[in-house]
Amino acid sequence: MMLSFDDLIAIDSDCTWLEFSQEDQISAWQQVNKQIYSHDAARWNAYQNYLCLNAFQIWLAAETDLQDKPKVWTQPSELPSFWEVVNGTVITLGKTRLALVPSETMNLEELRVQQEWVDIPTWAADYYLAIELNLAERWLKVLGYATHEQLKNEGKYDPMDRTVCLDRASLIEDLNVMWITRELSTSGSPAVKPLPSLSNQAAEALLDRLSQPPCYSPRLDVPFEQWAALIAHPTWRQHLYQRRSQYLISAKTPVNLSQWVQGIFTAGWQVVEELVSPTVLVPVARSANPIERAKQINLGEHSVALIVTRIPEDEPEVSILLQVEPTSDRITLPENLQLSAFDESGTVHREVRAKNATPFIELPRLVGIPGEQFSVKLSVGDFSITEDFVI
Repeated sequence: MMLSFDDLIAIDSDCTWLEFSQEDQISAWQQVNKQIYSHDAARWNAYQNYLCLNAFQIWLAAETDLQDKPKVWTQPSELPSFWEVVNGTVITLGKTRLALVPSETMNLEELRVQQEWVDIPTWAADYYLAIELNLAERWLKVLGYATHEQLKNEGKYDPMDRTVCLDRASLIEDLNVMWITRELSTSGSPAVKPLPSLSNQAAEALLDRLSQPPCYSPRLDVPFEQWAALIAHPTWRQHLYQRRSQYLISAKTPVNLSQWVQGIFTAGWQVVEELVSPTVLVPVARSANPIERAKQINLGEHSVALIVTRIPEDEPEVSILLQVEPTSDRITLPENLQLSAFDESGTVHREVRAKNATPFIELPRLVGIPGEQFSVKLSVGDFSITEDFVI
């Protein structure tokens, strides 16, 4: 039985609980889609941070009696340059800095902060808030907070992903304690070791190396001291974001299905079994040497797998089978999820919509010849994503 929001508060009343609406989600997604990100994971990261930031700001304005007006650190136009590579946002209250660290992990039991927010002097915060984000039920829970001093002295550093972790038991749940401590505190900014200097030549070499975007953040691709010195510099960080974005724009070419025959797959296209549970995997009618791959598509709170199968026919024709199935943590598709296929002129040729508790949807096979282009659109509610292909 699903618990109501009031039931959740009653069970864990020491935490701060905030709700957001479907309209808030749609607005956040639309705002993020006005921006350019080099890969889907960065866009999803931006969506979560934007949603979390808005909800927390609304709560601050309505529920707290603060003398200082909360402000987002950096200009709003600069936020994409952060969310392209790191998770988190800083809010300032006068001279006090709060770092919001959202996570989709259910039953979150730790605060996990990326090292950039702890060891870059101009980024470090006074307080770090662990926030559990539930997109399906539209709420977020502030588990508690830790100080910068706590993270440095008590936190465990994980070199695999360069994060500083602190168990939930070490967090202070009552945010009122933070407000009181902030008022009484006479200490200045967190003491953080200065970063080594980076020459313009070294920065340009790093920008060249890190500007061609794979489907992940480049934050682990170089030693931390070099990476931190690069992104701590506002101009270099913005250049990194712009170059990665510009590379994406210039490299926005259709997925070439003929290259699949040669074993060449565009980033993001995976073996189907890596995304779809074998228990719900729909078998494809086998013919001569079909090749299939899947890509995870995020549509608001929903995540699905788009499966494309290339099936050779009599030369020179090729059949294309398009399917959508739940990712491994689901067994049905979101209701009213729509799958459409259209040609270069934008004319829709095939369309199908998921009903209630639908395990998968697929379109009748498309038939074409090498060089022909088509596009596939996935949409549900106000969320949509289009993928372009060439046979």
